[in-house]
Amino acid sequence: MKALNPRQHSAVRYLDGPLLVLAGAGSGKTRVLIHRLAWLIQVEHVSPLSIMAVTFTNKAAGEMRQRAQDLLQVSARSMWIGTFHGIAHRLLRMHWEEAGLQENFQILDSDDQQRIIRRLIKEEGLDEAQWPARQAQWYINARKDEGQRPATIEHMGNPMTAQWVRIYEIYQAYCDRAGLVDFAELLLRAHELWLNNPLLLEHYRKRLTHLLVDEFQDTSNQQFKLLKKLMRGWHEHNVTGAPPRTAFIVGDGMQSIYGFRYADVGLFLQAKARGIGGLPLESLELTQNFRSQAGVVDWVNRVFAQVFPKVNDAERSEVSHTSAVPVNAALPGNAVEAHLFPDDAGLAEANWIAGKIGHIYQSEPDATIAVLIRARSHAAPIIAALQQHDLPFLGRDLEKIQHSASVMDLLSLCRWLSNPADEVAALALLRAPFCGLLLSEIYALLEDQPRPL
Repeated sequence: MKALNPRQHSAVRYLDGPLLVLAGAGSGKTRVLIHRLAWLIQVEHVSPLSIMAVTFTNKAAGEMRQRAQDLLQVSARSMWIGTFHGIAHRLLRMHWEEAGLQENFQILDSDDQQRIIRRLIKEEGLDEAQWPARQAQWYINARKDEGQRPATIEHMGNPMTAQWVRIYEIYQAYCDRAGLVDFAELLLRAHELWLNNPLLLEHYRKRLTHLLVDEFQDTSNQQFKLLKKLMRGWHEHNVTGAPPRTAFIVGDGMQSIYGFRYADVGLFLQAKARGIGGLPLESLELTQNFRSQAGVVDWVNRVFAQVFPKVNDAERSEVSHTSAVPVNAALPGNAVEAHLFPDDAGLAEANWIAGKIGHIYQSEPDATIAVLIRARSHAAPIIAALQQHDLPFLGRDLEKIQHSASVMDLLSLCRWLSNPADEVAALALLRAPFCGLLLSEIYALLEDQPRPL
């Protein structure tokens, strides 16, 4: 606790009900979350099995699990630490029968989901130019995030909406037969599991009495519903004099950028104003930035003040952040520039970047420079500009190894061996070099298994 500043210290020790920690970029929220976890276990003597910690990415979940293990010197394997999807997956594996799933159900990635939808659209005799698989995929996932099944969607006699609902219907029927679950289905099925099994929900309400939620501003509608289900009725329990239940929710509305993943910053604002599951949230702000120098922090404060000059306090914090990083002459904190470029496929931006790098190299030949991009698809014009200016570069993370053909073929083989009814994996094997030749041989070894082809 000595490493924490007064606001972080207060947040970690807070036990007077649910707390919303408004944590700006670089404010040490991960440290606060880990220390909160340790405080509950070591000081408040809370069972590790009574704590559920939810993060936004698998990487963040792994980091939290490892740091908790290092800090507590106990194994964190049995603790409920993971993403919303990971925790939903764990629930469904434990209660597959109550959830109406096959015991060996498989998880579909986005590419496989789209391939299935494309094939089903063709089998329906529909023109894919008019009914694109990608658009159908977006429609299905969006409806699932809203908690809607085909039978509950009202199309009001609109033939286009009716057709999208029909595609959703045949896709879900196919997945149910083949024992396949997509990412959106994980959350929806976990919510339905609790909705349709009150005794099971009550079991988890009693078991998981302390919640920690990271990156709350990136919560989607279905994730928010899971939180509300778990927290509803807590205020009644706390009145009885039993040990208090706590929710420790960390977020920053100014960092909400994942709307394309169905995140809804309105849920963050709603929780801030009205609470969750009938419970009001107290707010506490972490205002010190431990990552950036004062020049960078001041610049960001000015940008937010200009972009959101009239947004009221219900939607953003009026408290400016300050830097806790000592000034380093070798790292000029004030050297921040902002430029706007025309929408010309990134060519003007790429040429400016290459020119800027060339200018830096003239005065600092040994300089190390990083170019950060939002998506891999934005790298092409920058790479072309660097090559045109004869500037050396090294590409990082431009190709994901898990998406390489050989790895995808191996994963398809593992999936099919685990579930021979998985037609998507079987078809992928047929397309793979050499793997398809072995398919009939493998089937011969599994004479008692169903044959999808």
